Amino acid sequence: MSALVLIVTLIAACMCIALGVVRIGVWLINRREQGRTRTIRDAAFVAQARAQLADRDYAIAMLDQEAMSHD
Repeated sequence: MSALVLIVTLIAACMCIALGVVRIGVWLINRREQGRTRTIRDAAFVAQARAQLADRDYAIAMLDQEAMSHD
């Protein structure tokens, strides 16, 4: 009977260790994905800011050109 208890206990311990390893693996994958997502989000933010600045500069240039044509 004690051998059976020992075997069941060892199997349970192995399952706990395997579960812990899987959880660590999932955590590492999520961390890596978060880093990639942050990089993509930052790049999109910079691109949007540049586009807005270019649009603003174009509008200012058009207003300046219009003001010069009236003078």
